[in-house]
Amino acid sequence: MTLKWKAPIDDGGMPVYAYNVEAKTTGGEWQIWECLDTPETTAIMQKLQKGQEYQFRVIAINKAGKSDPGHPSRPKVAKETDLLPFIDAKCLRDTTAEVKDRLKFDVPIFGEPAPEVRWMKGEESIEEDKSISIMNTESHTKIVFNNISKKNAGTYNLVISNKSGEDKASVTVSVLDRPAAPEGPMKVSIEGTAITLLWKHVKDDGGVPIEHYQLEKIDNEKNSWGACGHTKENTITVPGLPGLTYQFRVSAVNRIGDSDPLVSENISVTEGEDALVRSL
Repeated sequence: MTLKWKAPIDDGGMPVYAYNVEAKTTGGEWQIWECLDTPETTAIMQKLQKGQEYQFRVIAINKAGKSDPGHPSRPKVAKETDLLPFIDAKCLRDTTAEVKDRLKFDVPIFGEPAPEVRWMKGEESIEEDKSISIMNTESHTKIVFNNISKKNAGTYNLVISNKSGEDKASVTVSVLDRPAAPEGPMKVSIEGTAITLLWKHVKDDGGVPIEHYQLEKIDNEKNSWGACGHTKENTITVPGLPGLTYQFRVSAVNRIGDSDPLVSENISVTEGEDALVRSL
């Protein structure tokens, strides 16, 4: 810590040739910290404990003796005044989370003066994203996803800066979710009373392999959907009853959950018809 003071207005008729610097910590007693064999009015205090608060006062010395101590300095914490920003990025490891999980990164940061902190997703600021909480102190920055969703997936860039420079780090977050809906339109072919359905595979499996496709049906005699089969392929044949009109819906299933369904149009089974093929 560098101290500066003014020489006494009255040197007592003999030049000041030395100074003693006394120091005390909060609640402590004054003690001699440096004996300076020079009339210079500046000095660097060594061996201070980082984070400790100190006060200093100066005593002038001439050949006749020592002055009374000068007025004490204001209390000041011993810490670096110009320290390059630095991110301790050990905890910023690329992470995969399941949808609705809570995900947190608590990152130690250093710098003096305390660095300005910016979190971005790619090149875009996330300050307005209500699904993300950011908390900053002089020594840490914390980013929290309380209820993570698919839209939170991506690469997050952390930038800290002060007058001495800046430091950067990044982390990639992947989110596992239920699949997207199967691709339509659903194609239908009817042979007798057998109904064959065909759809396109899902483009987005949510990051988790598709386990199967779940099929449900409803007809003009029932008011509720009911399961009628499942398959690992993108086609299935199910039996129908003559005279009934059906609708089918199919959902992709992974271990996270079921996708939104792809719904067919109405399909009628006509009694006695040998083969009818149509696309919806």
